[in-house]
Amino acid sequence: MNAPLYDYLRGNWSVKRLIDDELTGEQSVFTGKAVFDGETRDLSYRETGSLDHNGTVMQATRRYLWRCGMDRARVLFETGAPFHDVIPKDGIAEATHLCGEDHYAGAYRFSAPDEWSAVWTVTGPRKRYRSTTTYQRA
Repeated sequence: MNAPLYDYLRGNWSVKRLIDDELTGEQSVFTGKAVFDGETRDLSYRETGSLDHNGTVMQATRRYLWRCGMDRARVLFETGAPFHDVIPKDGIAEATHLCGEDHYAGAYRFSAPDEWSAVWTVTGPRKRYRSTTTYQRA
């Protein structure tokens, strides 16, 4: 990643997410698009698409705000509450988030100018799954 993080992210991306639930043994697949939009370093993130869970297809959306610096970002939920920070070193960043008793451990890989990924491992009393998302510039 040679550009500032906000320039790298800004634009349209195709998204594919695999969610492997270790508790049930089920896998869900999300396919859709994501847009990082903004004229400043504050980028709004909007993701839309469909989630296929055991043959049941649902529409899904997700929104965040990425407050970007040159080489880092603070990711906020749509409400403005903090989610996590992304601080890439050599194209890799780790992040964590606690939500009640649930622990979210994230790993970002900014592997190419037009491709990146995010893997979240979630553990808690009633959760144990891995979400692997790949982004391709549209």
